[in-house]
Amino acid sequence: MTVVLKVLVFLMGLGLGVQVVGGLLSLLDLWSDARRTWPIMLRAVAVWCGLAVLVAIILGPIYRPAFGYGLAGYFLLYILFFYLVQLFVLRNRRLLDKE
Repeated sequence: MTVVLKVLVFLMGLGLGVQVVGGLLSLLDLWSDARRTWPIMLRAVAVWCGLAVLVAIILGPIYRPAFGYGLAGYFLLYILFFYLVQLFVLRNRRLLDKE
């Protein structure tokens, strides 16, 4: 039963990682209008990062590593997919230039 709970906590970490990245990306998305939207940016970062920290504290030492691996795994997947898409776009651009 512990393994099933650890897998569920890992998946919860992945899901919360999506929201944390979204909150952090709101800084970039709304940067051009930061004077007007700074409360929205601050709220998004504070809510999702604070929730991630709160969940990690509540889980305790048994399930905290699985949650942390879920968060870190999503961050690594996000960075990996970003660079893979960039390589794909550059490759297709080079192929189009050869014609």
